[in-house]
Amino acid sequence: MNRVLLKFKYFLIMLALLTMIVPQTFAQEEDEDAPPPPKNHSVTWDLPALFAGGLKFGFDIRVKDRNWIQIIPIAYLYPGITSYMDWGYNDHHYNYYDEDYVIAACHGFGIGANYKRFLLKHEFLYCHGGIDYSFRRAKISGYDFIPYEDDDFPSYIYDKLYEKQDFHRVSLTACMGIQTLMRYGFYVDGYMGIGYKYAFYDKNKLALDEEVNDYGYRGLYPVIGFRLGVAF
Repeated sequence: MNRVLLKFKYFLIMLALLTMIVPQTFAQEEDEDAPPPPKNHSVTWDLPALFAGGLKFGFDIRVKDRNWIQIIPIAYLYPGITSYMDWGYNDHHYNYYDEDYVIAACHGFGIGANYKRFLLKHEFLYCHGGIDYSFRRAKISGYDFIPYEDDDFPSYIYDKLYEKQDFHRVSLTACMGIQTLMRYGFYVDGYMGIGYKYAFYDKNKLALDEEVNDYGYRGLYPVIGFRLGVAF
């Protein structure tokens, strides 16, 4: 009887030891296999902005769980190579083109902010909405009717002129995107959506408001972006 009680005591002691040791062992294994702690900051570079003559960066800050705030400064240093042509026919029905206006240079700056939320736990698919403001000063050479006096009679001549135009633009955007995390915190971010922009400018000068990418354009436009970033 005493031997049975002694064996039972040994069994209880071993059970107590296993109860203390085994959970700690599994906890260490889980800690080793657990994913690294989430990164709360990132810096990005927006590549398509280069085609508009801009340098666009982003500073992302995690505010809680899957929610981020993006601060996006941009600088415009456009050298001036874009020209707009009007096609037509002359009196002999030969094709010709007439240069309408050329953007000689464009400089400016902008600032934007987005609220970004990942829709999945693994932070892959996301949506974001934002607002931004930009200022651009364009040096434009173009053709227009210029008044002059000929023997005290007002007349006009169609000639080339040079002028400066300031554009203030406000934009609203709503996008969906995919972010793929690579090694060492680097990631690729692609997004697309729709936006609305409204520009303020001097209506007595060239407006540059015919195409979606024109500085003075007002209305809806497609939003497509591609960013390279590093999280830390």
